[in-house]
Amino acid sequence: MFELYLLIAIIAAALLGLSQVFLKKGLDRVPSLKLEWEAIKRAVNDLMNNYFITAVVLGLGGGLSHLVALSMGKITIVQPLMSFASFVAVALGVLWLDETLSKTEYCEIGLILGGIILLSVTL
Repeated sequence: MFELYLLIAIIAAALLGLSQVFLKKGLDRVPSLKLEWEAIKRAVNDLMNNYFITAVVLGLGGGLSHLVALSMGKITIVQPLMSFASFVAVALGVLWLDETLSKTEYCEIGLILGGIILLSVTL
C-alpha cells in the first residue's frame, strides 16, 4: 500500500534537488566571493537574482516537505528517498547546465536510482 509520506518525501527530494541547481545557476552570476566588507556587500547584491531567490524558496519548500514526511513516516524509509534530490540535481546539471558525466558516473547514478526503486517496491 502506498503511503502519503512517501510521495511527500519524493516531492521534498525533488524540490531540494531543484533548489541546488538554481543555487548553482545563481552563484554562477556572482563574480567571486571574498571576505572583504565591500566584496561581501557586492556579493550579497549579486546574489539577489531570480535564480538564487528561486533556489531559496524551493529549498524551504523541500525542507518543510521533508519535515512533514518525517513526521508521518519512518526515517528508515524517508531518508533514503531523499537521495532522489541528488538525482534531480545531477539530471538538471547535465540537461540544463551543460555539465558532463563519465560512464562510471552514469552507472553510479543508475545504482542510486535502482536503490530508490527497490526501496519503494519493498514497502
